[in-house]
Amino acid sequence: MDRTFEPTFGLQLLSGDKLADVPIEKKSGEVYELVDEIAAVTRAIREGAPPPCSGEDGRWSVAMCLKAQQSIDEGRPISFNESVKPR
Repeated sequence: MDRTFEPTFGLQLLSGDKLADVPIEKKSGEVYELVDEIAAVTRAIREGAPPPCSGEDGRWSVAMCLKAQQSIDEGRPISFNESVKPR
């Protein structure tokens, strides 16, 4: 579960017949990412720092999600060149 400040996760690497734990330096998960994003936007507003992403980045992300949903609904691959059908 990643919607917690106490996430439980791990990463292991299998090399040949040896399994090794890979250290993860920074806690990760949705709430940590939201905290980082809010801090970056706050810096952009207060200090004039560049925003972490642009409106165009957001528009592209939404378009990609709509294409993924269209692909699921139609049960086929969807080209990014095809227009998105309304739901």
